[in-house]
Amino acid sequence: MNDAFRPLFPVSGSSAFLLLTVLMGEDEQARAVWERWCDSYQFDDLDPPSLRLMMTALPRLERLGVPVADQPRIRGLRRRSYCINAMLWRATRLLTTVLGAEGIPAMLIKGLPLSVDFFEPGERYSADADVLVRRADYARAQAILEHRPEFARHNPKHAADPDFDAGEIWCVGSSQIDLHARPCHEYTLAETAENRLWARARPITGLPYREDWDFPPLMPAPEDLILQQAVHLTRRDRQPYVFVDMVRTLARHGHDLNWDAIINDAIANRMALRLGLVLGYLVDNFEVNVPRWTIERLQDRVVSFETHEMTLVLSDTRWNSLIWYWFLFCRRERSTDGALRNAVRFPRYLYRARGRPGAAETARQVTGFLSRALNRRL
Repeated sequence: MNDAFRPLFPVSGSSAFLLLTVLMGEDEQARAVWERWCDSYQFDDLDPPSLRLMMTALPRLERLGVPVADQPRIRGLRRRSYCINAMLWRATRLLTTVLGAEGIPAMLIKGLPLSVDFFEPGERYSADADVLVRRADYARAQAILEHRPEFARHNPKHAADPDFDAGEIWCVGSSQIDLHARPCHEYTLAETAENRLWARARPITGLPYREDWDFPPLMPAPEDLILQQAVHLTRRDRQPYVFVDMVRTLARHGHDLNWDAIINDAIANRMALRLGLVLGYLVDNFEVNVPRWTIERLQDRVVSFETHEMTLVLSDTRWNSLIWYWFLFCRRERSTDGALRNAVRFPRYLYRARGRPGAAETARQVTGFLSRALNRRL
C-alpha cells in the first residue's frame, strides 16, 4: 500500500484493528488478539465504530469459548440492533409496495440487505435503509412519496436532484429511508453503467417475511457490492465495519467474482486507487480471497485526479467542503483538470447540488462559507 494513504485505515494495535483481526483471523490468532484487546481497552471506552465491530465479533468469541466480560451488554446492543433493523424492514416494505404499485422497481444498497444475507440476526446494525431507484424514476418517486401520509420528508426545504443525489431522507415513524438515484456520490453512472447495475442485480436471499412482499427489492451483484464498499471505506466518514461487509462478500462470492468487470468499472468511475488501496490493505493484513494481480492492475490505471482526491480525504483544510463539491463536479464533467470552462459552470452545479435553496439563500450560504474560511485563514 502507498504509505501516504496508510492513515485511511485502522492501524495495528488500534481497537478497530484488533477487533477486525478477531473477526477475520484464524482461531488461535483470534484468541490471542482478543486477550490483547482485553489488556488494552475497556468496553466503556469504545467509540461507535468499535461498538459495532464488537456486536459482530460476539458470535465468533462465543464459538471460540473465550470469556467476554461485557457479554450481557453486548447482547443488549444486538437486541437493540435487531429491533431497529426489523422496523427498517417494515418501513422498506411499505416504500417498495408504494413505488412498485406505480411501476418503479427498487434496489436495497449498503448494509441492510447484507444484514440478512451475510450476518446473524442483530449482528449487523443499520442506522437507516438505503433504497436505490433508477435516475429516470427518481423525480416521480419523490412526487409519489410526497403525497402519501405515511411518509414524511426529513428536510422539507430540500429538493434533491437526481444528477447530484446525496440521498433524500424519508421518515416512516422512527425509521429513516434514504432514497438514492445513484449508489454513491462518486459514481459517474452513465446510462449504460446504470443499465448494467440493474441487469446484474439479484434477489435478497434472506429477505424477511418474503411472502408478505408484493414487490421484493433487489440488491447489487457481488461485483457492484465490492466497488461500493471500497468507496465507503475511502471517504472522510469511513467506518471500519464495512471491511467486514467486504470480507463476507468475498467469502461468499470470491470464487465466482468477475474481477475483470470490477476492475473495468473501477477504472471507468476513476476509483482504481480507492479499490486498490482497500484490497491491498486486506491482503496485507488478513486472509482474504483476492488475487494479487487485481491490485497490480489497478495500480497501473490510477490517474492523478484520484490521487488528489484521496489527498483531500486525508487533509484537514478549512476548504474541504467546497473542494469536495469541486471533485464531485469534476466527476460529473469527466474532467481531470480545473479548466476555466468548468470553473464557470461550477456555481450552477453547487446551486443544484445543495438542493436549489434559492438564489439569495445560495449566495448567503456560499458567501458565509467563504467568509468563515477566510477569517480562519487570517
